[in-house]
Amino acid sequence: MLLGLPLNQFDVWYESGLQIPALHQPSIDLPHYCSHRQSRPQKRLRLVKKTSVSTSSLFKRQNYSFILSHMKKHVFSALIALFFVSTAKAQIDDYRIGITLGPTVSYNRIPSSGEDTSVDKDGSAVKFMLGAFIDVPFRENYYFHSGINYATRVTKLTITDPRFNGGQPENERYDHEYLQVPLLVKLYTNEVLLDTRVFFNFGIVPEIRLTTNQENDRIMSISKFQSIDVAGNFGGGVERAIGVNTNLFAALNFNIGFLNQVSQQTSGYDEFKVKNNMFALEFGIKF
Repeated sequence: MLLGLPLNQFDVWYESGLQIPALHQPSIDLPHYCSHRQSRPQKRLRLVKKTSVSTSSLFKRQNYSFILSHMKKHVFSALIALFFVSTAKAQIDDYRIGITLGPTVSYNRIPSSGEDTSVDKDGSAVKFMLGAFIDVPFRENYYFHSGINYATRVTKLTITDPRFNGGQPENERYDHEYLQVPLLVKLYTNEVLLDTRVFFNFGIVPEIRLTTNQENDRIMSISKFQSIDVAGNFGGGVERAIGVNTNLFAALNFNIGFLNQVSQQTSGYDEFKVKNNMFALEFGIKF
């Protein structure tokens, strides 16, 4: 109590500059009290300043924790990526290359004939193929197989049309040269005999036609062939190791053409389609 008033009421009057009522009150050291009141805001400022510094330090610590947490995540992701890249590089470094050659048997499919033009396949023909390849592993016993092959094949047809050659059958033969780019997956078994494994392969074989030669100079039913073909491939074979990094293999593959190879026909013949099939017996060596 000060001057008969509660201290908090006195504080309000003192700080607002109002005149303090003259009330009877035991003697008190007023200057000492006022001096004490004037010093209190400074203490409050010091407390506020300390609190401010403490909050800033806490904010910095939170920022450091956030940065460290993200750095750990990025470092962990980088380590995982490095592991996979190293694994892939090790697998790619384990690639094998080789050469292959062998005889082929080519024949045609005639999925459709014209109304007046009758088209039949005229047997098959033995040709040959040779090429180079690369096998790249992507997991144990699984390989990606690709390369480039030079292959020859034939188109043999028997055409019968009452408007040509008095309705008598005509035999036509076209000899083709192709570049093939096989895109295959090759699967190996474990050893079935000492140093001997069996493999299977499947995929697609894009082909680019290089040249076409017809059997004679007379007018034929097909005036132009398609420049490209795409064939499905499946097959298998046996591979035997004869050295540390040398293998011999033999394989049988079947290619079935997807695209009609007739680009333009001679005027007068009904429209028809021709597709290619080919068996290949391959022998090769892999390093």
